[in-house]
Amino acid sequence: MSADKFKGVYGLHKSENFDAYMKALGVGMVLRNLGNTAKPTLTVTVEGDKMTFHSKTTLKTTVIEFTIGVESESTTMDGRKIKSTVVWDGEKLKEEQVSVDGKGKPTTIVREINADGDLVITCTVDDIVGVRVYRKK
Repeated sequence: MSADKFKGVYGLHKSENFDAYMKALGVGMVLRNLGNTAKPTLTVTVEGDKMTFHSKTTLKTTVIEFTIGVESESTTMDGRKIKSTVVWDGEKLKEEQVSVDGKGKPTTIVREINADGDLVITCTVDDIVGVRVYRKK
C-alpha cells in the first residue's frame, strides 16, 4: 500500500455523530463544544512509512506522527495520552488507541480516501461511531 494518496491539505467538510463519540470518550462539554465548532485544517505528509497529521484550528494545533506498524505515544486534541499502532487494512489505515494510564476506553480510528478524494476518518468507541470528512483544498 502507498500512503502517498493521503498526502495533502484538507479542510473539514462535514462531521457526523462526533459529539456522541467525544462524549463516550469522557470529553467534557466545553471541549466537546469547541471540537464541534472548530473547522480544522489538516495537513498530511508522508515520508516512506512515516506519516504526520498536522491539525490546526484557531484555538489549538496538534501533530500526530506515526510509522505504520510501529507502536507510538501521542496526546489527543482533548489532552488524553495514548499509545497506538496504525496498520494497513486493505486501502485503509486502521489505528487502535489505548490510554497510557489504562483508564480510558480503547478507540479505533480508520482513515481512508473515498472515491471523491475526501479523507474520511471514522472513529469508534464502544458502539458509538463518529465520522469526519475532510475535503482536499
